[in-house]
Amino acid sequence: RFLWTVRNAPQRAARTDRITTPAGYIAYRLTGQFDLGIGEASGMFPIDQSTLDYDVEMMAKFDTLIEQESAGAHGGGDDGQINIKSIRNLLPRVRLCGQDGGTVSADGAAILGVPSLSTKRTAVAPAEGDQVSALAGSLIASPGQVGCCFGTSVCANSVGDRAFAGVSSAVDHFCAADGKPINMIWLRNGTTFMNTVLDMFGTVLGGGNGGGEGDSARSSISSRAEVFQAVMPRVLQAAPDCGGLLALPFMDDEPGLDVTNGGSAGLYGLDTTNADAGNAVKASLLSVMFNLKLGSEVLSAQGYPRTELVLSGGITKTPELGQVLADVFDARVTLLSSAEEGTAWGAALLAAYRHLVLATEGSESNSVDKGIISWSDFLSGIDRGDTTGTKSRANTQFLPDAGRVAAYQAVYERYKELVETEARIG
Repeated sequence: RFLWTVRNAPQRAARTDRITTPAGYIAYRLTGQFDLGIGEASGMFPIDQSTLDYDVEMMAKFDTLIEQESAGAHGGGDDGQINIKSIRNLLPRVRLCGQDGGTVSADGAAILGVPSLSTKRTAVAPAEGDQVSALAGSLIASPGQVGCCFGTSVCANSVGDRAFAGVSSAVDHFCAADGKPINMIWLRNGTTFMNTVLDMFGTVLGGGNGGGEGDSARSSISSRAEVFQAVMPRVLQAAPDCGGLLALPFMDDEPGLDVTNGGSAGLYGLDTTNADAGNAVKASLLSVMFNLKLGSEVLSAQGYPRTELVLSGGITKTPELGQVLADVFDARVTLLSSAEEGTAWGAALLAAYRHLVLATEGSESNSVDKGIISWSDFLSGIDRGDTTGTKSRANTQFLPDAGRVAAYQAVYERYKELVETEARIG
């Protein structure tokens, strides 16, 4: 975005003193320190995994590009040229979890409306965004763990054991709170097509988006949630191949899979033997899981481990679907009891870890010493059976079944052929 500003509003770029994210700005207002957690910082500029700081070589290239782009622009400099700061001087300092994120200043206390206590300063953890906090809230920090969120869009964040090699349109990259590389697979087309199919059945049943007033022939079902509840038993009973029915969920383009002909969603292979609500809805859901698996193939090709998928998002309202995901990916799937509050819980854990580091150090050091428990060990020590502190709900875990894994793999191979065929005729 800053490069766009240089190209389209060079005078504004020359006046820019600092660049940060909303999370970083809030932390700056509260503490007066211009810092940012490494996960949030990695979304602003690439991180060098060997230094856990901004990539120096790429910074030099970016500065050269800025110089070239601004060479022909005129502004307020003494020589009439635009003078833009080096990107190094614009970006906030990178902080790992547990490191110094500042303390609440008098101005910060005033903003919060709390007393300013000069005798006891309140420490602030390095500012992170929702993705990193959600990973923390899912207790994900070890290579092979994948945070998987299913909703109208789908996101799978996989902890890597090394930096990704090369560039792939299917994979985006950022860092966990401790700097470990995260490979992100994102799908624009999540459960929207499945919801559309549900709405069609809901119209027939008198629910969903349909159902006119005064139609006594329609049932009492009045919402998509009720339609989903009515259809779900059939979905869970449907065979892995859905009676031969396949679906494509592309209500919109899917850039990560190079699908540019959005609006081509549909059901394929429909006949009198498989024309059932359970088959149709399950095929729609499987198409999303298969797309996620398609995007993940580049990670599998590079040998990244996949030991556990931790599930969150709307799909968690039907926990039994976690078994389908486990069989599709041939991996353990865990649904935490804190799935609906994971991001807030993760932010609290980041603050707790900063507090632990301070208590262990005995001072507000800027570094996490070797004697202090690591972030991954800290998270692994959290009791997964009571992440909310209430013991009101237990975690749910699903293990892949070898027979179903083979059955879904066969359907997946057919699905890939359908995607390739659709791309040729689209």
